[in-house]
Amino acid sequence: MRLWVRFSLAILGLILLSQAFFTGVYFYMERRSEVTGMYRQAMQSVQLAMSVCHEAMVTGNWDAAQEHFQYFSMSPAVRYADCLDADRSVLAHSDPAKIGSKAPEASGAAEGIWEMSHAIRVPGRGAGLARIGYDAATLEAQMNERLARTLWIMTHVSWITMLLGLLVAVLVARAQIRPIEALAAATREISAGNLDYRLPDDARRDELGALRVKFNEMAERLQELDKVKRRIVESFTHDLKTPLAGIKASIEMMLQRGIGPLTETQKKYMESSLDSAVRLWDYIDSILDAMRLQTGEFPMRIEPTAVSEIVNPVVAGQEPKAKECGIRLKALIPKSLSPVKADSELAHRALGNLVANALKFTPAGGSVTIRAEQDGAFVRFEVRDTGAGIPADELDRIFETFYQVGETETLARERGSGLGLAICERIVRGHGGRIWAESELGKGASFFFTLPAVLSNRE
Repeated sequence: MRLWVRFSLAILGLILLSQAFFTGVYFYMERRSEVTGMYRQAMQSVQLAMSVCHEAMVTGNWDAAQEHFQYFSMSPAVRYADCLDADRSVLAHSDPAKIGSKAPEASGAAEGIWEMSHAIRVPGRGAGLARIGYDAATLEAQMNERLARTLWIMTHVSWITMLLGLLVAVLVARAQIRPIEALAAATREISAGNLDYRLPDDARRDELGALRVKFNEMAERLQELDKVKRRIVESFTHDLKTPLAGIKASIEMMLQRGIGPLTETQKKYMESSLDSAVRLWDYIDSILDAMRLQTGEFPMRIEPTAVSEIVNPVVAGQEPKAKECGIRLKALIPKSLSPVKADSELAHRALGNLVANALKFTPAGGSVTIRAEQDGAFVRFEVRDTGAGIPADELDRIFETFYQVGETETLARERGSGLGLAICERIVRGHGGRIWAESELGKGASFFFTLPAVLSNRE
């Protein structure tokens, strides 16, 4: 999952938690407010009933009081409203039929009635009681209906807030993560060898802006160190090749023209010295080529090239080595393959390095197979061997410069320089393809690389 997505989800999660908390608190407070308001309204109603009863007891006119009590009964939540004297005789009632009857002592709580009452005292006229009985279920339903409307409004507000919060979270996340993504891209460029790459100035003056400045300073120092390294290596290799060329030429001349009779032992030592000189010469050339490919100084002539023009010279060149080592070398190339866009010499070298590497690690009696097949807009090459294989945890590092697999290096027919696969990787990447390896330790290895195909019907 991308970093900005995780960052956005984290912000959205905080918004949702905040919404849930404040919604719960608001709903609780709203319910308490409804209960308080309902109680206050009931108190005002019973006080009004008490005032009406008091006036009727003073004046003796109960007609007006009876009208008021009938008015109270118009509310759906009121079960009854009445006025009692000291003996609990009904003086006025919302139901006229009950006037003059005796009111029961117990309230109707068991019947789901919530009763509010207020005492009446008339000096010299006795005492009484004003009552209003509410249907508890109806009151609860009315309160829940009002709370449901409130909850509906809060839900819609929450959805709108969440959508706005998500939009803000994405915008904030993208704004904050963009410099990190730029830094990650710059890191990939530097690690790929593009030491000229720099992060552009984004006018930030926070920690990310400081990190950008430090990264560019680091890239500058790396580029300077790389230039120093290349000058040292070029000078060093040039100084090595000059005397080595003389040594190599002298040994070849002595073996070809002779310097007198040579014993078999002397001839063997001379041939061994020449072989060592040639391998040292190739090693120096590999170092220079790896540096040129890394810095982009290696010229490439990209042109349509038949796959057979790349594979056949490699097979022909490696066949003597394969026979000498007792290894079967074969190529399986379909004739219908599209040509590739490649520098034939560099493509030949990349494939040749892979085959030579496979021969080095394949024991006598084994086989090395070259395959090529169409892979969409690319042609995929494969070099499969039956050698020692490569540990899974080292597959990602074998294309690094000078890296060698320690666990299988002792099984190699000859020690390598650690540059062959690195050169292959740079050649393939320079063509716009990719290279990778698949292997299981003890069961051989397969190296793959792709080159862009020439698809005439699409170009």
